[in-house]
Amino acid sequence: MKFRIIPIVLLAGSLPVWAALPGESAISPMVGTWEATLPNGCVERHTFRADGFMSGTSGVEYVEEKYTFHPLPDEGGFHKLEGLTLNDTGGPDCGDSIEDHSGKSWTAYIVFSPDKNMHLVCAEPRLATCWGPYRRIQPNSPR
Repeated sequence: MKFRIIPIVLLAGSLPVWAALPGESAISPMVGTWEATLPNGCVERHTFRADGFMSGTSGVEYVEEKYTFHPLPDEGGFHKLEGLTLNDTGGPDCGDSIEDHSGKSWTAYIVFSPDKNMHLVCAEPRLATCWGPYRRIQPNSPR
């Protein structure tokens, strides 16, 4: 199979911005620890901090990244997530890649469940390009 799993952490040089709507938390819904078991049995786990830093594992690979989460979804409900990989230990990751992504930027699109305790990660803002679901596993993760 020739597909590559894109790391969930997307970097841009700035801190994440999250504007609370009435009745919502001022903390980005990305903040917390998320885990997915992919169809090949491989586990990915990512922890997004409120300061725009993310660390995570994909198979054997460990990454540290800066990310920017765009709080306003597009008309399809997709939130843009941009990142920059600061450190990548190499693979093999869940896509069997051993490539070092250090210094590379990336973009993904996030679609949340209504309760914001699950999300899909997408290569493009189309459901056909998504994988997951990632489940919030840290019980006290803010939403």
